[in-house]
Amino acid sequence: MRKGMAAFCALAIAINLETLEAQSVALSKLQNLRVRTAVYVSEDTKIKKAEIDEALKTQLVVAVKRNIPKITVSDSAIPEIWADVQVFVSANGRPPIISTLVLYIRRPIIIMNDLSKDAEDIPASKPQMGIIWETHIVVVGLNPDDFMKNLHEFVDTFVERFAADYYKANP
Repeated sequence: MRKGMAAFCALAIAINLETLEAQSVALSKLQNLRVRTAVYVSEDTKIKKAEIDEALKTQLVVAVKRNIPKITVSDSAIPEIWADVQVFVSANGRPPIISTLVLYIRRPIIIMNDLSKDAEDIPASKPQMGIIWETHIVVVGLNPDDFMKNLHEFVDTFVERFAADYYKANP
């Protein structure tokens, strides 16, 4: 089971790396971010949603300021760094916790050319919020006591990965 999960995670990371070159253009000139979180915790876990939400917000602010001091973190910023966490208890209790973590950056983008038949529905001059950078992981087999520790490690790793891509786009 763990070998299968490791292969899945490696595949997800490999697919994500292929898109980073295109994303670096969108990361250029990014100067500020607003921290946002979305947390879902199934009712049958011992984990409290409010604790995860507050811990994630604090950790994201600290990690961005530590890893990318050029970026200002502000509640009034339009570009956003999102952490989306979902936590479930498996149906048979083995493994006890299954969770997903998605970290992504959204900012206003303009679609210059859309060749689909619905293209006239999106004016080229109106910016839309679009995801310009994203990474994710599915974690299986955590005990509730280990969940927060592992979540913090993944968030730090993901923000470090974002910082590396940011600095590639903004030397």
